[in-house]
Amino acid sequence: LAVATNGLYDASVYRKCAGILQRTQVVDAAKVAAFDSFAQTVEDLFKSNTQDEAMLGDIPDEFMDPLLWQLMKEPVTLPSGYVVDRATITQHLMNDASDPFTRSPLTVDQLVPNAALKAQIQAWVAAQHK
Repeated sequence: LAVATNGLYDASVYRKCAGILQRTQVVDAAKVAAFDSFAQTVEDLFKSNTQDEAMLGDIPDEFMDPLLWQLMKEPVTLPSGYVVDRATITQHLMNDASDPFTRSPLTVDQLVPNAALKAQIQAWVAAQHK
């Protein structure tokens, strides 16, 4: 699910990779088939997630991740006070061990779950599905 919801997903990249794997025969056919299956699963999850967000309509700004501008599923508070989705900041920290807002050093251990905001988001989503 993280691959499909990290804001960087592009189905064409996966299709291109599958084609390269087949053409170059770098891996055996079973691994190419497994990759194709994975790519299809990710694409299905991406479409489902996109449809879910579309059905919610206008999402309140305070529920949106400020970096990728998508609904937060697991909001966490950074030491700087900014709130982002855990998946977003975890992905960022894999590439750059700093707070994206202040550039100060940051690790996953410093992320504080924001249970109150998560409950508000879940309640709002539930109300939209009624």
